[in-house]
Amino acid sequence: MSLSSNGGNIKLTTAVPAGAVETASESGAEDLNHEDKVDHEDETKVPLLHYELVPKVVKDGICLQPQSSPSKEAEPIYWNSDEQKQWIALLFVGTTMAYATRTILPLCAVTVADEFGWDKTDMGLVLGCFFWGYPVFQIMGGHISDRIGGDQVLYRAAFVWSSICMITPYAAYVYQSKAATVYMMALLRFLMGLTQGVHFPSLTSLISSRVKPSQKALVLTISFTASSVGSVFSGGIGSILLGEFHWSTLFYVFGAIAFMWAVCLLNSQQKNTENQLDRQVVLTGLTMALCYRGLLLAYLLHSYVFLVLFNWLPTFFTECFPGHKGWVFNVLPWLVQIPTSIASGILAGKLTDRGYETGVARKIVYTICASGMVTSLVAVSLTSTYSTALFLMVSAIGWSAFSNGALPVNIQDIAPNQAGAVYGILNTVGALQGFIGSYITGYILHLTESWATVFCSTSTVLAFGWIVFVLFGSGKPIL
Repeated sequence: MSLSSNGGNIKLTTAVPAGAVETASESGAEDLNHEDKVDHEDETKVPLLHYELVPKVVKDGICLQPQSSPSKEAEPIYWNSDEQKQWIALLFVGTTMAYATRTILPLCAVTVADEFGWDKTDMGLVLGCFFWGYPVFQIMGGHISDRIGGDQVLYRAAFVWSSICMITPYAAYVYQSKAATVYMMALLRFLMGLTQGVHFPSLTSLISSRVKPSQKALVLTISFTASSVGSVFSGGIGSILLGEFHWSTLFYVFGAIAFMWAVCLLNSQQKNTENQLDRQVVLTGLTMALCYRGLLLAYLLHSYVFLVLFNWLPTFFTECFPGHKGWVFNVLPWLVQIPTSIASGILAGKLTDRGYETGVARKIVYTICASGMVTSLVAVSLTSTYSTALFLMVSAIGWSAFSNGALPVNIQDIAPNQAGAVYGILNTVGALQGFIGSYITGYILHLTESWATVFCSTSTVLAFGWIVFVLFGSGKPIL
């Protein structure tokens, strides 16, 4: 406590316990002397509120009035049990429809190409434009979600991409020339990629801010599992609709379902995010942290391996085992991803509940994931029978989903308040591996004509990423 005089005005600066500020009376001088004798050890046991007190002389003595009150830091507001179940269902349905709507055009590409006279180059241009737009808004979407809430971004984006889905059939008939139709469809695919690019960063930001730390892994893995469900849903229901109706029906039906989901999300966010924290995103120093660099590299290499399998799986089975039904190896691996993804979230939660450090739990889960993938890929390079190759490839892709309980949720561990922006960075880098991995795999096959070389090389890449994550990964917040 200090007492100073300036032009007859007394300025007193002191620290007093909460609730202990008293109005000075005529015996104010005695009170001040008594304050100087307070044992400092006792002061440390009581939370202190710091005031700058500027008393003024009045007839009754000295009156102490605090000029400012202490600022209280806002606490995160987590969903209760009922709210969490509601949001898990909403996010699951939304992610399912996001994947379903993006895979409609690939599903009916042959039918559309036959109607409009497209060649393979035209088809490639239209289908590929989605992936040119997809990475653009990842970081920005995550950044905005961290500031205003992931649900605010999710429903706005969903209104746009669901509307794009519904107007796609109409846009295909606006122009008569083939070239104009191709460019129009390519533009719509690009815009859908742009708006869907914010989905996972926003979802990650929302879960990071509204789910209790011990339950984040499970909620995240359930939400991410819906991507596999969306692919299966569009392949199953979409194939039935395509066989019975015109191809435009798929866009109208799936787009309408997605639009209704956006309306439901809008109504839900008004009730559940009224106290959403407005968080300032500050990523300064992030790139210098070893745990972030380790996570970034592991995520990049895992994405590389997964996208190689995603893009080249049909070609592998068609070339090595011709004559077998395509729907088996095109559907079965993604069905297996559903239980393995959820299992990874359950295991991650069990490990933390049993007292394992968060970082250790993430490393255990990813070790299981990487071990299963590497073993399966090395084994498939040595097999020559269809049934064994199918089992091993299903196993490899199934184990890849086990990473959901380790890598994506680790973003929320090290950057809980900026999870959306950080996920946007990682997913942007990961999405680029689709182009890089496809090119390198094609180059290897051109030089060696050996699928064994492809699978052994991808196994090496994945093993290196696992080593980096185990050495440098952490579960402690750095932002």
